[in-house]
Amino acid sequence: MNVFIIPSWYPSDTNPAWGIFCKEQAEALAFCYPQHNFGISLWGQNKKANLLYSRHFLHSFKKLAAFKKKGPDIKHIERNLVEYNTPALTWNRRVWRGNILEIISANETNLRAFQNTFGKADIIHAHVGYPAGYIAYELSKSFKIPYVITEHMSPFPFRYFINKGILIPELRTSMFEASRVIAVSAALKDTIKSYGIKKTVFIPNLVNENLFFPSKLHKVHSEKFIIFFLGSMIERKGVDVFLKAMQKMKNFEEIDLKIGGDGERWG
Repeated sequence: MNVFIIPSWYPSDTNPAWGIFCKEQAEALAFCYPQHNFGISLWGQNKKANLLYSRHFLHSFKKLAAFKKKGPDIKHIERNLVEYNTPALTWNRRVWRGNILEIISANETNLRAFQNTFGKADIIHAHVGYPAGYIAYELSKSFKIPYVITEHMSPFPFRYFINKGILIPELRTSMFEASRVIAVSAALKDTIKSYGIKKTVFIPNLVNENLFFPSKLHKVHSEKFIIFFLGSMIERKGVDVFLKAMQKMKNFEEIDLKIGGDGERWG
């Protein structure tokens, strides 16, 4: 089987942790199923050189002047796992649809390169309904390949993907036309279904059990109960709510709270 993967978020040199779960899942699948082939389609997701911001006009103009379309640049991660990168610029979706047509074209170039090496793709796997899901929808029409979407948005949908309670057309189309929509939590599955997307199933994110496993040791190194939070320091993770809840606990003095992660700082 040949699987073509389109991640909305993916690690880059400037954002090494963003979308790392997409890459790690692809690596796990390639390891567990060596008889199958996997291609990852990149166009510069989260790469600062490819992102243009109106509020940083001068920097964006310099990026635009320096940008050169090329590709695809091909990187072999494993024998059966390959990254295809055809650069495309990205900007606010409200301006010429965020260059989505050029991004779709870049993904078409990547798909052709993947198929030239491994043969026709059997399925397209998109991570997140937009932009990846919409790209998969367009490629599905052109290349006659079915696609599925794994949805990671939390909360679903992000505020800029909904208008007066209705999903934006691109997101709605990609979700309804997908063969399956995979939610990474049971609560997310119920939320997606509430928008009328009935072909939604729940499959949790993977865990590397060689790295994370229940400890057999019962030795206590501290008299306090230790809680460790690891994640992005962003609002939707609810770190501020977590801290406020901790302050209200009666046995707060008996708890040792450790927080790890990058992102916004909470005052």
